[in-house]
Amino acid sequence: MTREAVARRLPRPVPTVLLNCYIEDRALPAVVPGQLAGGQAATQRLIRAGHRRIAIVNGEMWMDAAQDRFRGYRRALATADIAFDPDLVREGNWEYASGAAATRSLLAMKDPPSAIFFANDRMAVGGYAALAEAGLPVSADISVIGYDDQPICQELDPPLTSLVLPHREMGQWAIDWLRHEAPRAHHSKRPIVKLDCPLVERESVDPAGEGWAAPTWSCRGLEETPGSAALTRPACPPALPAPPTAPAHAPRSLRRWPARGRGGRTRGRRRGSGGRGWCAS
Repeated sequence: MTREAVARRLPRPVPTVLLNCYIEDRALPAVVPGQLAGGQAATQRLIRAGHRRIAIVNGEMWMDAAQDRFRGYRRALATADIAFDPDLVREGNWEYASGAAATRSLLAMKDPPSAIFFANDRMAVGGYAALAEAGLPVSADISVIGYDDQPICQELDPPLTSLVLPHREMGQWAIDWLRHEAPRAHHSKRPIVKLDCPLVERESVDPAGEGWAAPTWSCRGLEETPGSAALTRPACPPALPAPPTAPAHAPRSLRRWPARGRGGRTRGRRRGSGGRGWCAS
């Protein structure tokens, strides 16, 4: 995990780069993962899937990685105009058991989340186990994203979407800096470089509303979820008139049905046709 380090004085100057850590006075160059951007990317992926009640199971908040991933989570919510709900935040300790316990706690809520962002893959594995206990398949009922992209991600069912820690890229940056920048670097303050944590898409994220949801109604009959009581069926809208058929003289390239866009509005409407338009196929 990214953390602040304490640098010891060396008997003679030696070109040095810090990997996955840094010192406060920036006397040494450092390269670390972009944890804030990673937390934001994970949450944005869930938002793009249509989720709005997104929980986070974070690690110990005294650690830089947990703080930055949490800030990224909040930034993504704010950017999407989704109100931050502190009830959807759980703190774990990066281990399997804490992920399972946090997930059980979230499922016990009156209005549980439709997606969970785990700040590392170990806790996500615990979350998988808790969801299985509750009979809620991952993706079908609750979407899940992890962090670190451990090998076990590919072995889970369904495989876990996660973010990669760029260890190889950090090592490459450090070597390049030592070879090319260190000989001519004489600044009192050195850079802290943050590298992106790429999102690895798998199968643990599904659009919101595909799994468990609030009670729904249909004009063909009332549908209730187990345990619901005294649900009122809303009035159904009046039936729409049947669409007109194409006139006999219409070219074959024209569709039989009017093309409708959002909100039922007809696209491709032609002037002087009385509001009935025909769109080329």
